[in-house]
Amino acid sequence: MVTRRLTDQQETELLRGWIIYLLYLKKPKPFELNSLWSTLDQYNQPAAFYKFVEEIDHLRGLGLLRVFPAGAQTDVDDAKQARLLQRYLDGPTARELGTFLYAHITPAGVQFQERNLAVVGIQLVE
Repeated sequence: MVTRRLTDQQETELLRGWIIYLLYLKKPKPFELNSLWSTLDQYNQPAAFYKFVEEIDHLRGLGLLRVFPAGAQTDVDDAKQARLLQRYLDGPTARELGTFLYAHITPAGVQFQERNLAVVGIQLVE
């Protein structure tokens, strides 16, 4: 029996898969988050802004992607990434945030996309 909860879960897993897939296609270059969000729309995978940021944070927590501000010279630690996403949620434009925010796929994300790593809760997109 298909329930609303099951449908929501499948949509979330698919959205996560699309995020990883698009970052994989862009590698080794990073993807500016506003551009990534609009690109999902182009692939008929629209997401509310809050949901998009929530899933970026989830994937970041799993170590499949990293978030960093434009011009970052060193790797950004997990706590700072979480704070950046909180600020991004409050004001998604560079003017409000003070910088552009980017994401890039990690080696674990590449392994997932290439089917060498299983991650529960993400649907593989090819």
